[in-house]
Amino acid sequence: MIGRDLLNIPRRRLLGRVLGRWAAVSWISKFLRVGRKRFIARIKGPERASWIAEILSYPAGRDFHHALETWARSASIPTAIPPLAAVAESLRCSVIINTVDRASDLEITLAALAREWDAARDELIVVLGPTGDDSEEIVARSPMPCRLIPCPVRNLAVSRNLGLAASSARFVAFIDDDASPSPGWLDTLLQPLEKNPKTAISAGFVLDGQGAHFLNRYVVADTLGRAFWFDDSSSAATKIAQLGSSRAFLTATGCNMAFRRSALITCGGFDPFYQYFLEETDLIRRLLDHGHRCEISPASTVLHRLGANLARTPSFDPADRAVIIRSQIHYIGKFGKATFSPAEIESCLWQRVLLDLEKIAWDCSHSPPHDSRCSELQQRYLAAVAAELRLDSLPDSSSFSHPVPT
Repeated sequence: MIGRDLLNIPRRRLLGRVLGRWAAVSWISKFLRVGRKRFIARIKGPERASWIAEILSYPAGRDFHHALETWARSASIPTAIPPLAAVAESLRCSVIINTVDRASDLEITLAALAREWDAARDELIVVLGPTGDDSEEIVARSPMPCRLIPCPVRNLAVSRNLGLAASSARFVAFIDDDASPSPGWLDTLLQPLEKNPKTAISAGFVLDGQGAHFLNRYVVADTLGRAFWFDDSSSAATKIAQLGSSRAFLTATGCNMAFRRSALITCGGFDPFYQYFLEETDLIRRLLDHGHRCEISPASTVLHRLGANLARTPSFDPADRAVIIRSQIHYIGKFGKATFSPAEIESCLWQRVLLDLEKIAWDCSHSPPHDSRCSELQQRYLAAVAAELRLDSLPDSSSFSHPVPT
């Protein structure tokens, strides 16, 4: 069985459950991370071919293999995103926070922003999804003037577009609800946009929640939806040269990025297909294709506390687990099929699938009674991904109307 032999973790189950309750202790967290890294190394090791063959021995696996092979060789389907409406830009910057079910994190972020806030030149917009906590009360108590925009769906791209549509400044900056800006964050982030009219994207650095080490500095993305992290600009430039500028480019991290609003309006904003993951990478690629520039602002930093999301939280719903690969399939259909070979596309998606199967096994091994359902959940995940790959064509994003703030 997949759950027993392929991607499950039979050892240390009881110990893992006990330690999982105390994962906040630093050495225990490190122990669990090391254990998972070793297991991921096994997936990437010499047994990978036999594991793939075993996956394909199941009907869901065979369906996935056929769907992946067919989709990777099919023609790319262009997508169109209609432009947003232009408005009079009366302020310097609109800072946008997109949030749902993170009231305690949001309160910390708002307090950090308030330390240097200048309401005479900037505005704050909070886009609140269908939340079940007291986020609305947190915003009402904000020490800064704040506009609250409701978002009816749990879709980050739609939420970002609502903030963009409501903005009235030359620039828009995005900071996550679980990120705290360092002193001078906004001024330094906007400097590249203010100095060079050809620059439409400014990307800052990201530290961990304690400010002890960098999570992201110079980030390079490719048209398969992969990301590569570098400590310096020369290493990032080397990577882009190796892959080629048609396949790799500098990008920004969603929790610390700013844009020239007029450029976003022309490009249509964020593609609403992306519920989560790659929505900012997709937008940046389109901006670069329109001749705009992306610059890095090392002096602009945020501390990212890494709140719970679909990638970090255990989930036993295959639909939740398939959200990320669904975004990657859509992204590759737009950009990867024109720049990478079918074999490279298949290999990339295989790696994502294997890691997702591993994540399901890891979650199950630490969450009874789900450990007994590991094989079933993995097969349901494969079936869900196969269903995505069987789409005759990628959805045309123009069918998603841009939301209007209320």
